[in-house]
Amino acid sequence: MSIETSTFWIMIGTWVAGIGTVGAVITSLYLASKVISTIHDTFRIKIDKTLALKIMTERKRIANSSEN
Repeated sequence: MSIETSTFWIMIGTWVAGIGTVGAVITSLYLASKVISTIHDTFRIKIDKTLALKIMTERKRIANSSEN
């Protein structure tokens, strides 16, 4: 194998490695955003349930105080 051929294949390997690295970074950022989105949705649902419970409790308290 000549020096030019080996230099060419080294260059190709470098490009392939660079493209693979960019692909890995994009994939990891995509997956991380999915996890963060899922955590955010779960947290929001828990807050909504807690808020609904507080509203119901407050309505019952108001209804009980108006009966007295």
